[in-house]
Amino acid sequence: MHTRTILQAACVVGSSYVNLIQAQTLAINNVGVIDMATGQVQESQNILINGNTIVSMQSEAINPGAENNFDATGMFVIPGLADMHVHLYFSNNPASFATTDNSVLPALIANGVTTVQDLGSNCDAVKNTVQRIGQDELLGPRIFTTCEMLDGEDSKFETVKRLQDPQAVESEVQNLMAQGVNKIKVHLRPSRPVFQAIAAACQKNNIMFGGHVPDSIDAREAVDQGMNYIEHMSRIPPDDANLTQTIGEKQLWVTGTLIQGPSQSRLGLANNLRIAGARMLAGTDTPQGRGLCPNGATHTELKLMVKAGFTPLQALQTATTNAYESLNMLSQLGAMEPGKMADMVLLRANPVENIDNIDAIAGVVVNGTLHDNEALDKMLSDADVVNKLPFACGDKNATMPRAAACCSV
Repeated sequence: MHTRTILQAACVVGSSYVNLIQAQTLAINNVGVIDMATGQVQESQNILINGNTIVSMQSEAINPGAENNFDATGMFVIPGLADMHVHLYFSNNPASFATTDNSVLPALIANGVTTVQDLGSNCDAVKNTVQRIGQDELLGPRIFTTCEMLDGEDSKFETVKRLQDPQAVESEVQNLMAQGVNKIKVHLRPSRPVFQAIAAACQKNNIMFGGHVPDSIDAREAVDQGMNYIEHMSRIPPDDANLTQTIGEKQLWVTGTLIQGPSQSRLGLANNLRIAGARMLAGTDTPQGRGLCPNGATHTELKLMVKAGFTPLQALQTATTNAYESLNMLSQLGAMEPGKMADMVLLRANPVENIDNIDAIAGVVVNGTLHDNEALDKMLSDADVVNKLPFACGDKNATMPRAAACCSV
């Protein structure tokens, strides 16, 4: 398999966890299927999964064998969630990698996050993890990655490529593309000439680029230079209606990371961008920040979107249909349809009626394998995020008021 395909197609089987149903054929019976385009529920559906693919969805009974049936009476099902801004390996120290493997990844799965976009990590570590997930050696979500971020020469971060000479930019872009990245991520410190060279190189090589609006320019210049996606709504002035309208007209991808600083101005900006036509995505920066815990951060982000003015369905779309479209995976993921990959979340209540119901997880199907409630509880117990990720999940800093240092006010 080509490297680029490997990085974008991780599959998961969690054989170390009890009470999972991993079979060639699996039926999920009598479930309410939520249409992510309309929010409507198809009642009493029976879903047949063969391997890692949804084969059929019908009201008629399915019975491939009693051991392969799951009774979902009273439950609802949605596609697996995608967190579109994580940093799995934000250090180059191999001693830190085990925490991601043993705590972050299973916590994400237990929260119904079956896909992540890693926007800046040690590339070798990410590639190794994708390989181990694909070989059923490790439990984790599908991973799409930018590998290291492109930054300035004075960057203090580890997982970056430090660039001073604009003439060196295109070779770095091509090197990252050869590693199999799905887009290029810009960080905080590129100079204006380096940023302009990044824009030119990405356009020449036909790959999306975006990320932070660097310190050296403003958001208007970044948009005019062709930035395809903006993380954290960075440097977008909340009162700049013209820029908001331009971003909407260009239908840029925007990740709010509201969890990092849910001020009224940021909530309002996120909703205004949505209204203007920007394609909004759910992302959290987990686990690299105070309170950005993989056990719940994605759910919190969706709830904050609703607080900002999104409907529950619009919030859910940022982690499903919008997310998978931005990854060019909408033909395979993001909807409950025959032919799609079998990633889904079973819920005890309808999240379209109340976004808080996203917490009521009864099971998660990952690449055709069903992890029931008992298995998910064991995942979280083993992940032990409070102790293994104290900054994000456990100590007093984890609940401190957050401010988005890199972002709009």
